[in-house]
Amino acid sequence: MLFSKMMIFSIVIQSFYYTLRLSFSIACCLVLNILLPSPTFAQIDSEAANKPLRIITLSPHLTEMVFALGKGEHLVAVSDYSDFPAAASDLKSVASYQGANIAEIVRLQPSHVLVWRGGNKDADIEKLKALNISVYESNIDSVESLLDDIAGIGVYIFEEQAAQTLIQQLTNSINAMAVQYTNASINVVYYLSTQPLVGLGNDKWLNSLLGLCGITNVYANSPSAYPQLQLSDIIRRQPNMLIAASKANKLQLAQFWDAHKAVLTNVITRANPDALHRFTPRAIAEMTQLCERVYAEPTLK
Repeated sequence: MLFSKMMIFSIVIQSFYYTLRLSFSIACCLVLNILLPSPTFAQIDSEAANKPLRIITLSPHLTEMVFALGKGEHLVAVSDYSDFPAAASDLKSVASYQGANIAEIVRLQPSHVLVWRGGNKDADIEKLKALNISVYESNIDSVESLLDDIAGIGVYIFEEQAAQTLIQQLTNSINAMAVQYTNASINVVYYLSTQPLVGLGNDKWLNSLLGLCGITNVYANSPSAYPQLQLSDIIRRQPNMLIAASKANKLQLAQFWDAHKAVLTNVITRANPDALHRFTPRAIAEMTQLCERVYAEPTLK
């Protein structure tokens, strides 16, 4: 299930109280990142620290994070779908949805391996540890944990300053949204496909992002992360807007909904799933743009 969660990556909180709490949490995170060691990765032994840096990432978001922190030239292998930045596509893949190629990872003699706990197979992670390979475990499910992970990766690959600079940039963007959308509130149906009609349910990562500017996913309390939706139920809930996680243009998106525009809003906007569904700094930048598009619509009911 390495990438099943990634695309169809629950708490949506739109109140002013949440905005203050989020800003406070981020500020605390910055202080704690400086004062405390990160608990998310295995202890770095002196032998690993003294080796030439040879990094392997077993998830696309980790590949992107290593590049974002300025260590892309030290990557020797990545996972399938590591396609951002473009240079990542040229690197050898040693992991897919079927699992990691442990033999090839060992052959490449990495000094550092970054894995996704919850995406990579637990058995593969434990094999790497049993082989005395230095492993960092990423476990992101919210905006707050993204910032924690950046700090942890920065320590792990010896880019603490770059990590703190990036965290500050992201914090500034998050705080700017908090101020701009303090009193904003809108109910939406966020969907990924129409055949079948699959929407966002209780996925914590995406709902955390939407909450940055008061967007409430009406299916946030669904028992599943990505439920199959019923058109009749959407009509009953009467969302203010439809958000399509799609690269299709608005005309194409509207074709599915036009037959129901007499009883359902026809206000549709798009989210970029390549950026928003991946646990990276790009998700914050995309969220800034999505918030602007959502609240720029003049025809909201």
